[in-house]
Amino acid sequence: MQPYFMPYLGYFQLLNLVDRFVIYDNIQYTKKGWINRNRIILNGEISTISIPLKKGSDFLNINERYLAENWDREKIKLINKLRQAYIKAPNYSVFFPIIEEILNEENKNLFIEFLR
Repeated sequence: MQPYFMPYLGYFQLLNLVDRFVIYDNIQYTKKGWINRNRIILNGEISTISIPLKKGSDFLNINERYLAENWDREKIKLINKLRQAYIKAPNYSVFFPIIEEILNEENKNLFIEFLR
């Protein structure tokens, strides 16, 4: 499978069903894919979230893409948006610190973010 930013439930169900799960890191990054973006429900409306990437060739593989220079600033906005969307969700206090830890990872390689 290719990596997804905040994968859908079926991704985790598939992980649970197999003995070996392979995530491709040497496939070409697709701009309109779900590798660095997703959708959430915020105030009853669909809202897109994304991880900004450094500009690069359209032919770069996923493992050759890096987070944009403004990631530290954008990360704060993303965390606040996720907090606003999910603060009333069951188990928020259990899962939100894990999400923050992942987003605060020091490594700026896009693929490494998915391995956390």
